[in-house]
Amino acid sequence: MKITLPSHSKLSSASVERHYFEALKQVKDFAKINGLPFFSDTTIVEEIVVFDKHSDYAQILSDARRIPSDHINATECATIIDSSLYLMTSEYYAFIYPQGIEPFSYQKLIAHELAHLLHLNFLNNDSTKTGPTWFYEGFASFVANQFEHAVGELSYKHITQIINSKTRTYYMYFPKVIKELITKTSLSNMLEKASSDQFVEWVESLLEKDDSTKEEQSLDIRENILEIQYIDNTKRDLVLILPGGGYQHTSPRESKPVASVFQKRGYHSAIYQYRNQLLRHPFLMEEGIKKVLELKKDPLIDQIIIIGFSAGGHFALQLLEKLPSSFKAGILCYPVVTTNSKYIHTSSFTNLFGRKLLREELKEVSLEHFVFKGMPPLFIWHTMDDQVVKVENAILLLNELRKNDVLAEIHLFPTGPHGLSLADETTPFDGENPLEFKHKYSHVSSWVNLANTFIDTL
Repeated sequence: MKITLPSHSKLSSASVERHYFEALKQVKDFAKINGLPFFSDTTIVEEIVVFDKHSDYAQILSDARRIPSDHINATECATIIDSSLYLMTSEYYAFIYPQGIEPFSYQKLIAHELAHLLHLNFLNNDSTKTGPTWFYEGFASFVANQFEHAVGELSYKHITQIINSKTRTYYMYFPKVIKELITKTSLSNMLEKASSDQFVEWVESLLEKDDSTKEEQSLDIRENILEIQYIDNTKRDLVLILPGGGYQHTSPRESKPVASVFQKRGYHSAIYQYRNQLLRHPFLMEEGIKKVLELKKDPLIDQIIIIGFSAGGHFALQLLEKLPSSFKAGILCYPVVTTNSKYIHTSSFTNLFGRKLLREELKEVSLEHFVFKGMPPLFIWHTMDDQVVKVENAILLLNELRKNDVLAEIHLFPTGPHGLSLADETTPFDGENPLEFKHKYSHVSSWVNLANTFIDTL
């Protein structure tokens, strides 16, 4: 077997070959146990090519699928085309898709692709009959035994929610659905029926409806999503909200309460939950650009005002600098801006990169240096005694905005801790009395009216 490795990979040809043959045995054993026809003894894969640059891998897929390479998701790390297996390195896979890392995860990644071939072999290579995304990907993940410890039990409500979704949002749950279904019917029966227009209804008929009124846990979604809410069917401006959370999570306090306030002022809203899947830089930025461009195509959306809190303010500012023509304005609330060693919020950047940053990388995400004339107008607020993200982040940004004649308004409130959000009774810190919180920080809550007045003058 021919194996091509990148020049600086830690992988060896022997280890890649071993992963492949172990994955092949895994899929063959599964097929035998479940009575599924596998391949003849002819060689399935004659060549393995491993990449350390996703752009090179994406180009291979682009040529094969005849789609632009930037349409290839950064988390796509393996595929089989003809008799060649194309793989990203195990280091890249662990870096870009940390939630997929488990024992034997690289072998399982390869087994997943071989399972797709098993699926197609059952269908006599008729790719039009593979069924909906959740089934096609769920079957492969189930065969590969992926995500076996990643999710808990699924209720009837959860399963129907997953199988009626048209997206890959619930990707890590797909194999769990298959596992549940094989207690009701055979795999071969599902494979045969998957192409039917009534497949989902048939699946629902197999399940026992749970009429329990007990409270259910929400599905732990592992894909970054836009939660769009229209206030009516009128074309309006939209606020795109990027909550804070140190690039580790997105804060609920800076999500729906903020959307609600701006909806009452006549805006559609979208909350970008951008840390369900912990994409690293620059892949998060690439995804963010795609999300904004999706919004721009929406016939109910006029202009977009982007609102970012803390690390979400950093992300929002990046998007403002990358896509200036896509926004009417930006509102930055106690934003992370700089990597200046005196004022850096270190953990945000460690979470964004997944490791300690190199000097050149620090410069790349110190956003005050990328301000330019012609950027959208900015409204910024901060508190002077913020001990988490220093107020100098906002001040350094303001200085560059002034130098470049960018329209801006800034409010520096004398006191207040980091993360005040709306600073009203709807956004108290955990364990704090809502009315006491509102009273204590009422001087800061005026930022909402101030920002709206600023936007209204544009």
